[in-house]
Order: sequence, then structure tokens, then C-alpha cells
Amino acid sequence: MATAAHSAYARSADLFPLSSDFETRVHAAIVAADNAQLVGEAGALIRTFGFRLRDSTVLGRDAIADLALIELKAHDFATNGDPVVAMRCQQLLTSDLLPIQQLRIALLGIQVAEHSGERSLLDAIAASARLVSDSSSMGIQIQREIAIVAAVAQADLALARRLADEQISSISPACSVPERCRVLLNARIPAWFDSDFVCVDSMLTEVRSRFGDYPSTSQAFWIADAWATHCIDLMKLDEAESAIDDARTIGTALNLPGQQLSFLEASARLRVARGAAVPQSETGGLSSNAGAARFGRARVFALANDVILAARRGDATAVRSCSEELTEHWGRLLRMCPFDYPCAALAIGQTTLNRKRSGRELWSRYVEQARVARNPPSPFVQHLLREFGVLD
Repeated sequence: MATAAHSAYARSADLFPLSSDFETRVHAAIVAADNAQLVGEAGALIRTFGFRLRDSTVLGRDAIADLALIELKAHDFATNGDPVVAMRCQQLLTSDLLPIQQLRIALLGIQVAEHSGERSLLDAIAASARLVSDSSSMGIQIQREIAIVAAVAQADLALARRLADEQISSISPACSVPERCRVLLNARIPAWFDSDFVCVDSMLTEVRSRFGDYPSTSQAFWIADAWATHCIDLMKLDEAESAIDDARTIGTALNLPGQQLSFLEASARLRVARGAAVPQSETGGLSSNAGAARFGRARVFALANDVILAARRGDATAVRSCSEELTEHWGRLLRMCPFDYPCAALAIGQTTLNRKRSGRELWSRYVEQARVARNPPSPFVQHLLREFGVLD
């Protein structure tokens, strides 16, 4: 239905000039698609009509700013963490926009900056957001979400979790199901960094139960993706495989941009968890394919997967190559909020290269000096560390 609507608008634009009424209707369709979590549809409409709407004298500054934000969200969805999105958000924050628009732009920018490991950019966006005054309930909620991301980036998980609890407690009974689910999905992040999988499980279980009536949206895709990651963490591998299949079905049906990145990475991590030593051609080649994850945390997960899959194959060259790049990313993670899986992969890489002592020492230093999580590593990480002899 969404594709048919887009085609109808495209045909109209070909046949008639872009009248003021048509501009208004296209803008309304883009905003409606965004509100309905139809990222692919919103992005397709912007790609078709955006160059004509950006210079509109009819829509007004605020409407054009809405389009800019929706376009950036679509680009982030397609690339999974391109820091260009955060840079563009920072630039937009210097514009004369409504306070709520500034906060929405700041939230997207700081989330992308955190995901891509751009600390200076993150700090700049957080500082700009603190200057925005908006006492509406939505404004306060977004300001708290921004503060949560900033606290995670500063490795202050106690503060991040307290803010997340406040965020959940502040959800109004009148809040829509999609909005409640969005808040819960974001609020789970500090608990995930803290390795509190009981809390993560509770929030994701509520999200999945509430969102059952909204199966055909980009949010449903991310819920399935988040559940797959959680199930891998807990070594519930059949459930993880089912969740990956669900995400693939939703992503294919909606023609979501960038969906293959999530499938490749999650499927590779599932193979890591299952202990399958598979040929390079079957691993997805995440560290080298042109369409691979290129940015931030997505890249870190991809490289960690490749290190361990190569270790299982006994491919020392691939282990060394992937470990070298992963080490560069690891240095950036240490300046923000490090997490267990990439360090475990680096330790496993050392062990595979006949440096078992170095691997053990690397993991020990991380636990003693850098690890911020207050709970034990996931069953997934512990299983890998024992499999490769990093832990006894």
C-alpha cells in the first residue's frame, strides 16, 4: 500500500507542476509515513520530491526542518551510524528552529555520535541541547533521553540507569503504544551496557507484547533485531534465529534501507554463538564487503564476529588483519563506554595467534581497569572466553 501511494504521488508530479496544494499534500504524506514508522516509504518520498520541497516558499521554515530531520533519520537507518548524520544535526542546531525541533534533531545527532564513537561531536551536541528551553512533556522527555545517551558515553551507568528509570516512570497512561515502545527500547540501552540482562529481558518482553498489533513498521523491525541480540546474549539460539527471520520478513516487506546490514551481522553473531566453523564465503565477509557495516558499533560487532569465525577456521592471517582494525576501534571505545564482546574477541584473537598469555592479560586488564558494567558478562561472552581458553 505504501509503495502504491508513493507511485501515485510520483505520477502526479510528472503530470502536473508542483503546486502549493501538491507541496502540502506531499509534505503531509512524508510526515505521516514517518509518524507511522514507515522509514522506507518516507525516504522514498523524500528522494523523489525532496529537491523540489527544500526550496519551497509554501511549506515554511518549520515544515522544511521537519523534512530535513526525516531525511537524516532515513539516512541513519540505511547506513547504521554514519557520523555525517550527527555532523548535519549539529549544523541544523544552529538554525532558528522551534525548541521541540531542536531537541528532536539533537536526540538523533547524539544517538548517532554515540553509536559511531564521535566523542567530541557528541559533547558539542549535548552542550547545544542543554541551551534549549522547552518545558512541554515531550520536550522534557527528549531532554532526558539526550541526557541518558550523554551519561552512557561518559561511562556513568548509575546516572544513565537512574535517568532511564525516571523516563519509564514518566510515561503517561495516554501515551501511544509506538511511543511507549520507543521509550522502552531506548531506556534498555544503559541496562544492556551494565550487563543487566534481567532488566533488558523485562523491557523487551513488554515491548514485544504491546507491539503485537503493529507488525509492519520499522519499529517492529528494530524490536525483532533487539530481541535477536538479547537471545544471543543469553544463548537462546533457536529464539534468536526466529527473531532474525522475523526481522528479515519485516525488512523485506517494507523494503527497509540498510536491512541487509542487520541480517548479516546478526546471522554472523548467531554462527559465532553456535560454534560453527564456516567458510569465509558463508560468513558474510562483513569486514571486507562493499556493503558491509562501516561505522561505529556496527563495525565493531562485525569485526569481532570475523575475528572469532576466522579463529575457528584456523585462518591466522584473517585473525591478525581483523584484530588490527578492531584494536583501532577499541581505542575509541575506551574513551567512551566499552563493552565486553570486542575485548573478548581481541583476547581470543591473541590466543589463536599462540599468544594465550597475552590474551588472558588483555582480558584481565579490561576487567580490572576499563570495564564499567556492574554485572557479570553475558552467557554468550563467557562461553566464548572459556571455549578459547581465555578463562578457565
